[in-house]
Amino acid sequence: MWVDAITYLAMTTYVVCIGIIWMTAKQMRQHWKMWIVLSLIPMLLITTGIIEIQEAKRENAHAIVHGMISLSTAIALVIWVYTLRQLQKTLDTKARYDDLTGLLRRDTWISATEREISRAKRSHQPIAVIEFDIDDFKHVNDTYGHAAGDHLLKTIAHLCTSSSRPSDILGRIGGEEFMLTLPETDLEQATSIAKRLCDLVSQHRFHIGESIISATISLGIVTSGSRVAGTHQNYPDLPALMKSADEAMYQAKAAGKNCVRLHDPSVELA
Repeated sequence: MWVDAITYLAMTTYVVCIGIIWMTAKQMRQHWKMWIVLSLIPMLLITTGIIEIQEAKRENAHAIVHGMISLSTAIALVIWVYTLRQLQKTLDTKARYDDLTGLLRRDTWISATEREISRAKRSHQPIAVIEFDIDDFKHVNDTYGHAAGDHLLKTIAHLCTSSSRPSDILGRIGGEEFMLTLPETDLEQATSIAKRLCDLVSQHRFHIGESIISATISLGIVTSGSRVAGTHQNYPDLPALMKSADEAMYQAKAAGKNCVRLHDPSVELA
C-alpha cells in the first residue's frame, strides 16, 4: 500500500517536472540538451527512492514517504524557478535583439543612443550617428528571392559588427536600414569609419546559391557639432539627429549610391 502511494505521488511530481521543463524547452530550443538532462535528474532520484521504499522495513515507510515527497517537491520547485528565469532571459533577448541579424531592435537602439547622448552632454564629448541602408535591396529580393535578401542582411550585419568598436551601438531600425551610434567620435573619425564600412561591404562577395553577387550601401553622417535641421545646437535630441542622418543618407543615394555624405541642409532632395 505504502509503495503504491509513494509511487503514485512520485510519478505525479515527475510528470509535473517534465511538463514544466518541456514547456520551457519549446521556447528555448537552443538548450534542448540541457533540458533532457534536467528531466532525467528527478526521475533518477525518484526511482532510487522507490527502490529504497520497496526494500525498507514497514516501520520506516512513513519517514521514507515523507522524505520522498519533500525531496520531489523541492526538485520541482527548483526546476520551476530555474526554467522561469531562463524563459525570462530568452524573452528579454528576443525583445532587445532582431531575430534575423542579431542586432539591436529599433526601440532598444533608441534607448541606448539616448543614454549616450546624455552622457556626451555631461562629459562634453562628441557623438556621431550614421544611417545606412543596402542599395537596390528590392532588386535582390525580386531577382534571387527573400532568402537571398535575408542572407544579405545577416552578412552585412556581421561585417559591420566585426568592424565596430565595443562602444559603438549598431541597430537594425527596419527593413534594410541600419543605424550606428559612435560615442566620443568627431566628424573626421566618423567619416573614416563610414568610408571603411562602405568599402568593406562593396568589396565583399555574397554567395547566393550558385550565384556570387556584390552589394553596396549608402551612408549618411551627422555629428553632435554639425548643423542639424537648420540650427547650430551642440547636442540636438535624437529625433533631430535621426532626421539629419536620414537626409544625409538620401543625399548619398542621390550622388550615385555606394558613398558617404555628411548632412548638408543646403542640399535639396528630389
